Amino acid sequence: MYYKFKKNITIVVSILMTLPGCSQSLKNTSYTNQSGEKALRIETTLPVDLTAAWKLFTDDERLKKWIAPLAHIE
Repeated sequence: MYYKFKKNITIVVSILMTLPGCSQSLKNTSYTNQSGEKALRIETTLPVDLTAAWKLFTDDERLKKWIAPLAHIE
């Protein structure tokens, strides 16, 4: 399971790096919390307005286009 998660994160990071202007601003801000759990966090600035970004993350059909062919968000 860990391997699948790592592979999926690699794919997402790779996709983000191909967006114009993102590869320069991609930051790994991962951390370990007080209980020792690791939190993977990658930050970037998308070259779109807030409304377009919200739709990319909250609409199933748009999410499927850029993150995975089988994606669903609630």
